[in-house]
Amino acid sequence: MGISFQNVDFSYYGYSKRKKYPNILKDICVNISGQSEFVAIVGHTGSGKTTFTQLCNGLNLPTSGVVSVMDLKLTHKFDGALKPIRKKVGLVFQFPEYQLFEETVLKDVAFGPSNFGYTKEESIKLAKKYLGLVGLSEDLFERTPFTLSGGQMRKVAIAGILACEPDVLIFDEPTVGLDGKSKKELMNLLKVMNEEYHKTIIIVTHNMDVVAEFTKRVLVFNEGSIVCDKTPVELFNDSKTLAKYSLDLPEVSRLAVMMKEQGLIDFDQVPFTTLSLAKLLGGKYE
Repeated sequence: MGISFQNVDFSYYGYSKRKKYPNILKDICVNISGQSEFVAIVGHTGSGKTTFTQLCNGLNLPTSGVVSVMDLKLTHKFDGALKPIRKKVGLVFQFPEYQLFEETVLKDVAFGPSNFGYTKEESIKLAKKYLGLVGLSEDLFERTPFTLSGGQMRKVAIAGILACEPDVLIFDEPTVGLDGKSKKELMNLLKVMNEEYHKTIIIVTHNMDVVAEFTKRVLVFNEGSIVCDKTPVELFNDSKTLAKYSLDLPEVSRLAVMMKEQGLIDFDQVPFTTLSLAKLLGGKYE
C-alpha cells in the first residue's frame, strides 16, 4: 500500500458546521504507490502543493474525505497515533538544515532512529550508513552541524530522514538554494533511493529541468485541485495544458523549440533531455 486521497478537502480553519471556510484543497482523488514511484508536484505558489504533502504524513488532517497512508485511514476525526505514519513517510521541508539541533552530526542523524525505537547501537549504525550514502566523510561526524557549509547541513538533515528508513520520501523544493553541483548530487541521490532502494520519492518543485531528468510522473496543481496527472513526456508535449496553467518547458525543450522554429531540426515529440536533443541533432547532421 501507499498513499491514497479519496475526495479530500482541506481548510486551515478546520471543520465547522456553522461556518463555511475556504478550502485550500478541493476534492483531491489520487493514489501514489508506496514503492518505486518518482512523482513531481508542480503548480504556481498557493496552488496547494505543500499542503498536499503535509496531509501525506499526517502533519495536517483532512477537513473532509479520507487520506489512507499505508494501512491507516486519516479523517478530520482521527485521534490515533501518528508515529507509525511518520515512520513510513518522511517529510523533508524546504530548508531542512533549519531543523538541526544536536551537538554533533552523528547525534543529529541518530536521533530519528532512536525516537522510533532502535537501540543506541542500531541508531548509530544507521546514522553512519546514511551519512556515507549522502556523501559526508567520517571526519565530519563529530563536528557540530552548525559549522558545516549550507550544502553539507542539508545533507545531514536528509541523512536524518533516511536513517528512519521510510518507504516514502517527500521533499519540498529540495534544490532551492543549492549550487549546480550540489543540486546534481542531491537529485542523483534521490534517483539511487528510487531505483536501487525502491523508495517512492515525491518532490514539490518549480524546476522543470529536474522534473524532466529525474521524475516519472507529474501532478499539476491549480487552485487547490489536481488538474493533470501525466508522465513528463506527456506533459511537455501537451502545449494546451502548459499554456493553460502557465507551466514552463525545460531549458533543453525551449532550445529545441527555438531550433525547430528556425528550421534547424524537426520533431513530433518535444525533446526534454540533453540526450534526446543530441540524438535529434545527430540524426540531422549525419
